[in-house]
Amino acid sequence: MGDSLNVDTAINYMDERTDDTAASFKRPDYWRVDAFANYSINTHVQLRFSVENLFNETYYEHTFSRFEVWPGAPRIFSAAVKATF
Repeated sequence: MGDSLNVDTAINYMDERTDDTAASFKRPDYWRVDAFANYSINTHVQLRFSVENLFNETYYEHTFSRFEVWPGAPRIFSAAVKATF
């Protein structure tokens, strides 16, 4: 097996929704796009690069009340090397 490149994306949409039983506030909708690339150098070595939240969208992962709102992660870059023997 020679070198190969694979590229992929994940597109996530979360609709606007209320998060408390009294429906006193709404969490806004959002789009989040993630991108991934894998590069196999040979049968033993693979490189992986990913970007989560590619467009650095502001979004809210969890809300428990209008006073406790957890933002989603900002743009995250990661890289890895996988070697098998």
